[in-house]
Amino acid sequence: MKKLLIMISICCFFGSCKKDKTSEPETYNIQFSAEALAYVQLPLNKYFIYKDSASGALDSVVVTQSNLKKQFAAPYVASTFRNAVPGFYYQEFSLLITKYNGTSEEDWFYGFATSSGVGPTIYNSDSANLNLLEKDRVNNKNLNYAFLYPFTPYSSLQENIAVIPSITIEGKIYTNVELYSYSNTTDNTRADYLKSTYYWAKGAGIIKREIKTSSSVKTKTLVRYG
Repeated sequence: MKKLLIMISICCFFGSCKKDKTSEPETYNIQFSAEALAYVQLPLNKYFIYKDSASGALDSVVVTQSNLKKQFAAPYVASTFRNAVPGFYYQEFSLLITKYNGTSEEDWFYGFATSSGVGPTIYNSDSANLNLLEKDRVNNKNLNYAFLYPFTPYSSLQENIAVIPSITIEGKIYTNVELYSYSNTTDNTRADYLKSTYYWAKGAGIIKREIKTSSSVKTKTLVRYG
């Protein structure tokens, strides 16, 4: 009889544990699309040589940061002004390409993206938007977006998104190139006017970029990398 009571207690214990476990809220995972990462997630220490289209001068740059981090957002309890949001995991991605000139160095490109911007509804995803925002770290200033996923062709006075099946840059053919161009204003005479145009290829990253201000145009094309 004693053994029977022990067995019943054990069954009840495991039964209650199982019930509690199934009643726990799901923790969601929001991950960038592997397709998008194939364009922007470059190997650390990879080098690139870019040519200035006006002067012919070469820039020697190196990938010094290409971080993909998993972060956790704590759950938010419902309030008068906001609905409850469950806890979830998301990703942060940062890409830093550094230019070297003798003993000095400077940012050639720095961009940052987070996969957590999924709107009011949280859900599991392995194809979250990857919107890479270029930043001026020296002046702590956001510039323009340099890359957007998903690749939805769109064109306006300020924004242009296109997928180019094939393009030749410095004698090399690249396929399925993603172009993203954006200007912060349509008035190119304003002192703060900034238009950036980026061409991205899988495995090679930025193969061409053009930066326009009210007073200058700077175009860089990829010569080689390794």
